[in-house]
Amino acid sequence: MVRAQRFRKSFQPTVPQKEILLRQWISPNDLRIAQIAAVIDAVTFDFMIYSLQKHQ
Repeated sequence: MVRAQRFRKSFQPTVPQKEILLRQWISPNDLRIAQIAAVIDAVTFDFMIYSLQKHQ
């Protein structure tokens, strides 16, 4: 039982390791693109609502 817990602990990545893994997967460029895409989505959504309200 104790051995299993130790084994699990040794294989659980700590928070910094997880962050490093995430940073390897997501480059700063990708984050910037995601931010820009989110802004564009919000703007187009607002515009759609505005145009729908205008047509009523």
